[in-house]
Formats: sequence, structure tokens, C-alpha cells
Amino acid sequence: MIIERYLYREVLRTCAVVLAVLVLVYGADRYTRILSEAAAGMVSPDLIVRILVLKLVEKLPVFLPLALYLAVLISLGRLYRDSEIVAFGAGGVGLWRLSRGILWVVAGVSLAGAALSLFVSPSVASMRWALLEEARHQAENRMFVPGRFKEFGGGDQIIYVEAVDSESGRMSDVFVRVRKPHRQYVLVSGGAYQAVPPDGGARYMVLENGWRYAGLPGDATFSVTRFERHAVRIETQPRETFGGGYKMLATMALIDSGDPGHLVELQRRISTAISIVVLGMLAVPLARTSPREGRYGKLFLAVVVYFIYSNAISIVENLVERGIVPGFVGVWPVHATMALVVLALLANQTTGGRRLGAKLHSERRLRGRGASS
Repeated sequence: MIIERYLYREVLRTCAVVLAVLVLVYGADRYTRILSEAAAGMVSPDLIVRILVLKLVEKLPVFLPLALYLAVLISLGRLYRDSEIVAFGAGGVGLWRLSRGILWVVAGVSLAGAALSLFVSPSVASMRWALLEEARHQAENRMFVPGRFKEFGGGDQIIYVEAVDSESGRMSDVFVRVRKPHRQYVLVSGGAYQAVPPDGGARYMVLENGWRYAGLPGDATFSVTRFERHAVRIETQPRETFGGGYKMLATMALIDSGDPGHLVELQRRISTAISIVVLGMLAVPLARTSPREGRYGKLFLAVVVYFIYSNAISIVENLVERGIVPGFVGVWPVHATMALVVLALLANQTTGGRRLGAKLHSERRLRGRGASS
């Protein structure tokens, strides 16, 4: 048990560090994106931290297999570099017993990953989406700041509002410029208000009692039109989608559904736990290095294998969703193939280790006989 506890401590400590690094890197990228949305007026600045925390918790099942995979690689790589594996072997602790100790760690992390993927992540995704809707609703209500120009549609629309009534939301002294491929429009109005269709579609600004100027800069032919009411569609940025809302559905709802997209999402959640076991045990034979190779001698190869495995899962999931691969087949052949590879590598290393041990034992016996004679 001393050796098992030693392995548990080494692997779990390294896994925590690697997981923290992955979360920090991803969190920095997401924080930049959320800040850009807040600067564009799509997200309220007061909710940035809450949205970021929920996003990180939602993505934990994605980071966990990679974190454990790298943790086992780095931990065992250090043991090989410091010749501790050789010392274990001299004390009668072979690779098979080390693999069994790693398997207990992997099984525990796999159960945690299954709980996160099947239950925690869908609930957090639903909470985050509701928070995003609330944040964007608040931002849209204060979309126009009095006395400032606002761009929409990548600069194709520029809107200026002189004043906004805080209670009714009505705007006064409004200027709008709309740029089309072969035409430009300028609208000037004394008052306007926002309107959203009942189906919750695009947002419109309705101008009242104003003038519309249409033409091109440098062209003398301009058309001037007076209007009583003129609606302009506000080209806001597209909202984030969740692939049909699959990520927000409860796991039991996915089980009861026959939709291919729901089936893919269910298999993706189950694959998290399976990937943790497969990758964690795959790292055991891949971590074997000689002292001259260093701790990270096979890290590049291990990363390549990880990307091949993860991309194969993504490709098969896409084929299942498109109906090319039957749903009952799904991604399971990919996991089964990788599991067979892991078993073959472990068996090969275990057999090689036993042969090496027997050879060393026979050499010691011959030396002992020579010394006695």
C-alpha cells in the first residue's frame, strides 16, 4: 500500500496542476471573448465573471481526460528518469502491479468525470445559457447610449441617439446611416423606439416623422423622402448556439429520445468516462523511457496519439449524426480499438519486464556460483 499511496499522490498532484493550467489557458481565451462581447454591448459587464466560471465548470469533462493522461505520462516519466521503476522491480514490484495502482487512480477520476459529464455539465450549461439571455436582454435594453455613435453589422450601420427616456425607452434626435453594396441611406428622425417581433426574431428601430436620403457619395443624384414611420433592422451579432440545445438537456431526456443528435450527445457524455480509463492506462506503456531520454522523451508521441484518438471520436460522432454510421454502433468501435491497443502494449511490456527480470536473476545465480567455486 505504500507504493500505491505514493503513485496516487504523484499522479493526482500532477493531474491537479495540469488541469489548473488547462483551465487557466482556456479561461484566459474565453475571458477575452466575453470582454469583446461586453465592449460590443452584447453582455452586461456585471455578469462577466459569473458567465466565465460557469463556462469553465461546463468544460471540465473535456479537460479531465487530457489532464489525467498527461499527469500519468509526467509522473511515470519522472520515475523512469530517476530509476525508481528499476528500484521497484528490484524489490519485486513489477509493471503489472504499478499498472494496477494506476488503474485505481484512473477509475476514481473516471467516476468523477462521469458525474461531471452526465449530470453537472448539462445543468451548468442550462444555467449559463439562461444567464447569457438575461445579460444580453439587459444589454439590448441599454443598447443605445445618448450622445454616442453605435456600430452594427461590422460598420454597415451607424446609429446616433441624442437622448433616451429611461422609463419608456423612446429615443429622440436619431441619426442612422445604412451602407449597402451599391447604395447608402441616411435617415434623420426626431423620435424612435425599438421593436421586437412576437417570435423573438430580429430587433428593429422604428423611426417616426423623419427624412430619408438615398444615394452614393460623390453622386449628385440623391433621392429625398419624407416618412411618417420607417423601420430599420438592427444587424446585431449572432448569438451563441448549443447545437440545437443538446448540451442543456438532461441525460435521462437524451436516453428517452431517438433523435440522432441526442444520441451523439449521450455517447459524447459517456465517452468522457471511457476516455479517462483508456487514456490513463495508455499513458503507462507510453511513459516508459530510458534515463538518457529524459522525463519528456515520449511526450510528443503521446500527444500525437491523443489527437488521433480524439479526432477519430469526433469524426465518428459526425457520421452518426448524419446517419452514415448506425446509432447502435456509434463511437464504441473507436474506444474498443484503443482499449485493445492499450492491452497489447501493457502485455508486451509486462512480458518484456518478466524476461528481463529472469535474465538478471539467472546472471546473479551464475555469479554466485562462480564466487563460491
